[in-house]
Amino acid sequence: MNLQEYNVEDLFIHYVSRLSGDYPYIKLIFDDISTTISLGYEQCDDQEKEISHQEFVPLGKYPVSVNLHRLESFFEKCKSTITVLSTNEILVKNRTEISECWWIEDAVEDAHLKVSDELLKHLENHQRSILQISKVRYSCCKDSSGVIICDNPIPIGNRDLAEAYFILSCNPSYIGFGEINCGNQLGGDSFSTSLYEIQHLAGDKFSISVLNEGQKSIMLEIINTEL
Repeated sequence: MNLQEYNVEDLFIHYVSRLSGDYPYIKLIFDDISTTISLGYEQCDDQEKEISHQEFVPLGKYPVSVNLHRLESFFEKCKSTITVLSTNEILVKNRTEISECWWIEDAVEDAHLKVSDELLKHLENHQRSILQISKVRYSCCKDSSGVIICDNPIPIGNRDLAEAYFILSCNPSYIGFGEINCGNQLGGDSFSTSLYEIQHLAGDKFSISVLNEGQKSIMLEIINTEL
């Protein structure tokens, strides 16, 4: 399709699609003449109990009205899904189920696999958790003046233990491609886990999705389906 064949609504839908590549949750509120885009982010409820909830902050109001059917037709071809919240409000979700991720190809069974007790205790008691896991570790050394310098990031394998944190709140403009603790408020101390451990959580109890993945970290959403 040539550029001149696009109308304003088509261009706006493509804009929303590009935003969904960076923001896993986007809410659209529309009327007859305009559409407001809001971005989802994590808001801390209780730092001590490590409880948070999802909120949305407006990105902008645009002078274009979107047809729901056209929006659904477009996103049918993408991995994003659309949830109708009300007659004039929809939610665009761009999450990748853990079963579709590249590390699921590692199908070796391990009967002795044991998930971190700290992680499991948290997940057993929280309906929704956002977990950020480092994908690299740094080599540290001292320079000539004795100052410790950490650089040369070394990739961490799927079965290797990595530093992880629960995310209790984050800047509404986060995209998940920065370093650990970049614009995020972490829940308590760090602990160790691995992508392999997360992958092998009880499938009938936990629903796990990737919200964002960068070169240095990966952000996961873990839902306890029994709560």
